[in-house]
Amino acid sequence: MKNIRLNLGCGSDIKENCINVDKIKLNGVDIVWDLDKYPYPFEDNSIDRIFAFHILEHVKDYEKTMGELNRIMKKNGALYIRVPHFSSAIANSEFHHRFFCFTNSFTNKRLFKTSTDADFIDYFGFKLKYKKLRFEKGYLFWNYLIEPLVELISPQLYEATILKGLFPARELFVMLIKVKDN
Repeated sequence: MKNIRLNLGCGSDIKENCINVDKIKLNGVDIVWDLDKYPYPFEDNSIDRIFAFHILEHVKDYEKTMGELNRIMKKNGALYIRVPHFSSAIANSEFHHRFFCFTNSFTNKRLFKTSTDADFIDYFGFKLKYKKLRFEKGYLFWNYLIEPLVELISPQLYEATILKGLFPARELFVMLIKVKDN
């Protein structure tokens, strides 16, 4: 059986062995598609892996988009997500419709009133496998130290204190696994 992988909203970040999808026809884009147009042009339960790097903050209907990603993904398929962290300068764009944080994003706690209900219910048919804050590196040499410290101590504590203003995170990296049809 063929392993089908999607690179949604790829822009110029073309990935080999993927179907590269973007709203604009650039070199390497295989399918031109607006991710705010539903349904997506893929069959139910047909995709093994989806890369959604810096697209979820742009979609107008987040719930509908997550439902579409669930619909097209095979059971046990992996959804890799990168979104700007709310403390990052790149999060503040007129083209972004929402903000993401480590503490409440990609959890059921933001969908349900009590955390006890949320602990037993999946997130749009997905289970959280991995979640990590990433910091800008390069000339910001102190972030080479900050990133492992935040991960070691507590990303929730980082977000609840002045640290998020002093050392803004660049993005949130998440891996979700499809466990059931939504």
